[in-house]
Amino acid sequence: MYKRQTHYQDIEKIDILFGDERGSEQIYLPFKPRDADGIDNIYQTSSLASDGKLHLVVDDERTVFDVYGDHN
Repeated sequence: MYKRQTHYQDIEKIDILFGDERGSEQIYLPFKPRDADGIDNIYQTSSLASDGKLHLVVDDERTVFDVYGDHN
């Protein structure tokens, strides 16, 4: 189910849909290209926990393991 999110590190923005009169908001995340192709974000890390939950962090200082620990 989470194959794309754990294989590719290309999230650069999030669209939040509020579902009410506020509409939506777009948030850009920290992004630094991993290589010359510029597709993968060096700041994005993810892991799939043993309970099947996807843990995803896009941060320029911390990784998914810093935030969630090693839950695999």
